Amino acid sequence: MTCTWKETSDFNMGNTWSGDCDILWTMMDGTPKENEMNFCPKCGKPLVEVPFVEPQEDEEATDD
Repeated sequence: MTCTWKETSDFNMGNTWSGDCDILWTMMDGTPKENEMNFCPKCGKPLVEVPFVEPQEDEEATDD
């Protein structure tokens, strides 16, 4: 089992990550892995990170 950490899209919160175990963690710089976080500090499970990806706009949508 792992604890998946997802980077939030709320950039007003800074570099914040949300884990499966309901943890919120803000990094001063870098990602959890870049900060040598291999395990979740709350639940102790191996940490898997999912970076935020900006949604792409549908390029095919046109006004007819």
